[in-house]
Amino acid sequence: MNLRGVSLLPTLAWARWERPASRDSFERRAALSEHVEPHAAAGSAFSPRTASLALALAGILILAAVFAFQYLGGAAPCPLCIWQRYPYGVLIALGVTGFFWRPRSMLALAALVLLAGAGLAGYHYGIEQGWFALPESCAAGGEASSVEELRQMLREAPPACDQVRFTVLGWSLAGWNLLASLALAAFAGTAATRR
Repeated sequence: MNLRGVSLLPTLAWARWERPASRDSFERRAALSEHVEPHAAAGSAFSPRTASLALALAGILILAAVFAFQYLGGAAPCPLCIWQRYPYGVLIALGVTGFFWRPRSMLALAALVLLAGAGLAGYHYGIEQGWFALPESCAAGGEASSVEELRQMLREAPPACDQVRFTVLGWSLAGWNLLASLALAAFAGTAATRR
């Protein structure tokens, strides 16, 4: 009986499994890791689909907050306040669409819509601060032929756009909308261009 041959078999098998990886296997692993999506790695940013859904949810939350201020808190919106709601409605539609179809394109469009919303909010904030003239749509108009007609016009007139009715930490809602729109636009633009 040859004991020497028997003892070599387990040693050879162990040596085969424990041998260091060759240079080719390292290169193959490196090549494969380059093709992994950025969102697949732990701790990385949102995928474009998830970012689209997050933007839609942000739009829903923001609109829910402003409608709560209006209907539960009694804060009547001025005409510019109402105009500033439209970009968030479009954002919701783009976010939901981007979750199912062409998320990068929808994120890019969402960033542009949010920049337009930031422009509206900046304009409104500038009117509140006295930097810009009050637009005609925000000024009370019409003529009254009697005191009763004048009272009725005053009761039905929307709030003036240059009057700040509510502040949070010293900022009006138009100012906070400006910051939120710019932050969400940056998020959408980053998510659209991230590789």
